[in-house]
Amino acid sequence: RISKGNWKSLHQFDQLLMAQASCQAFVGFQEGELSFQPTYKYDAGTNRYDTSEKQRVPSWCDRVLWSGSDAASVALEAYLSCQAVLVSDHKPVAALL
Repeated sequence: RISKGNWKSLHQFDQLLMAQASCQAFVGFQEGELSFQPTYKYDAGTNRYDTSEKQRVPSWCDRVLWSGSDAASVALEAYLSCQAVLVSDHKPVAALL
């Protein structure tokens, strides 16, 4: 799924989305659609997912959420990951609200 760019099929396994759907976390917060590849766990310094003995499952660990009385009026212009950043095992994300 990941190698084919089928991110949407992974949403059903996303811990934050599941917790929000069951009202266990971040109730009332909004997030843009995860239309970028999972942002964790990379081999540091590469764009290759974890090849260590642990073989961590790629996931979206870096997110932008918002809430407030006018949250519904917030227009999300862009939500993306920064794949060119290679200094960590995470890829940073950015949102333009």
